[in-house]
Amino acid sequence: MLGFVPLRSQRVLDVGCDTGRFGELLIEQRGPSVKVFGVEPSEISSAPQDAYEEIWQGAFPEVVPRDERFDCIAMNDVLEHIADPWAALAAAREMLSPGGVLVGSVPNIRQIAVLSNLVLRGDFTYREVGILDRGHLRFFTQSTLRAALIGANLNVVELRGSNIPQTRKMYRVLKQVLPRPSGEFLARQIVFMAEKNPCP
Repeated sequence: MLGFVPLRSQRVLDVGCDTGRFGELLIEQRGPSVKVFGVEPSEISSAPQDAYEEIWQGAFPEVVPRDERFDCIAMNDVLEHIADPWAALAAAREMLSPGGVLVGSVPNIRQIAVLSNLVLRGDFTYREVGILDRGHLRFFTQSTLRAALIGANLNVVELRGSNIPQTRKMYRVLKQVLPRPSGEFLARQIVFMAEKNPCP
């Protein structure tokens, strides 16, 4: 997701910053000209404190001061954990500077392993990690995520499948037989970039 952050972005908000690795890597890559801020709903560890200008502990968007504006807001594997992701997207749009972008990723519920277990076995069992993580409250496909971004008055610049398993033979075969783009069925995640529309 680092490559989705525009080079012009000087103020970046990392929603769900967790250990702070995303912010640390961004600063390593871009240098001290980029200022990274964070939001973390869980107890904040000491790890990211050095890399981040400030970290607000609590739920997004409530804990972010109303007057703060950002050139880029990153929501990496965040929307699926929020009870009202549509309201979160609308709030993120309001926090973007003119020309600002929202970038992020969500698990892909249309992934073939999830679908085959559901359709063939009637199995939709939550797990500790992965697409059916027990902490996931919402699920998205590419089309429903696109609709959510557009509904928040964001202009979708890029939206595609990502994190496609490369080593398993089944996936290599499926890539050949599935209709293009096969990433919608094989990808474990959906990644996106959306711009703030100038019109309210």
